[in-house]
Amino acid sequence: VKSTSNAQADSDDNIDDTTEAISVLIAVISSRANFKTRAATIMKTWAEPSLVPEGITIKFFVGAADSADTTYSGSQQDIENLAKEAGISDTSMIQVMNDVLDDEYPPVRKNSAMIRHLDELVTSFENNANAASTFQWVFKVDDDAYVHLNGLIRFVKKRNPVGFHVYGERGFGRKEDLDGLAKGGLSMPYCTGGPGYVISRPTLKRAAIGMDDCVKEADTSPYRDYLWHSDVVIGMCIQKQTGAGCWTDKDYNKKRVFAHNHKKQYPFIADSRLEWM
Repeated sequence: VKSTSNAQADSDDNIDDTTEAISVLIAVISSRANFKTRAATIMKTWAEPSLVPEGITIKFFVGAADSADTTYSGSQQDIENLAKEAGISDTSMIQVMNDVLDDEYPPVRKNSAMIRHLDELVTSFENNANAASTFQWVFKVDDDAYVHLNGLIRFVKKRNPVGFHVYGERGFGRKEDLDGLAKGGLSMPYCTGGPGYVISRPTLKRAAIGMDDCVKEADTSPYRDYLWHSDVVIGMCIQKQTGAGCWTDKDYNKKRVFAHNHKKQYPFIADSRLEWM
C-alpha cells in the first residue's frame, strides 16, 4: 500500500454535521498494465462488493487501448476483457477514456481528463430521473491506495457539500521548486493525488469547465518544468476556477487523514489512529 485515506473531523464552525443521505462517487485512476493486479486487489479488499456501504459508488478509469483497431478501445469487448482480468462482475464500474494515452507519464492529461469525464458522468446521473442517486462528493484516488470506506462516509457527513471544497493531503512542492511554482501561478496548497482527494460537486463542475485551458496554460508556461505534474495542474485549476485550495478549513492540522507511505513502514497506520472508526 503506497498511501491510505481515512476520515475524521471534529466539530468546527466550518463543518456541517448533516443528517442527509450521503452519496460519494469514488474514481480510481488505473492503467491497463496494472489493472489485473491492482484493480483485482482493490476488489478483494476495500471495494469487495459486500463491504461497500450504502451511498458509495466505485468506478475505475483507464486510458485508451494501444490497438490498431480503433473501434476496440472502450468497446464492450474491451471493457469485458478488463473486467475479467480484475474479477469485476459489474462492467459499468469500468470507464475507458479514449481521449488520453493510458501510459502517459507524468499523467497530467490523463488525470485532468478524468476530472472532465467525472463531471460528464455525474451530470448524466443528475439528468436521469431514474438514477438511484446523484453525487454530493467525488473522491479521486490512485489504484495503489487503501480507502477506509466507513471513514470516508463519516468524513463527508461532517462536511458541507455546498460550495467549493477540496480535501486531501496538502502539497506545496519541493523546497527548490517553490519559487518556480509561485511564478507559475500556484498560490494555494494543492492536494496530492496518491492518497486521494475529496471534491464537492460544485468544485468538480467548475474545475471541469476550465480544465483543458488549465492544461494548455501549464504546458506552454515558461515554468512548465515546475508545473507539469497532475496534482499541481489540477490544484492550480481548482484554485483558478473556484478560489479553493486543498483543505483550507481551519481544522486541517488536527486530523490529517490522507497519508502517503513514503518510508514504506509496517504497520503503515497505527491501530491507535483507527480506533475512532
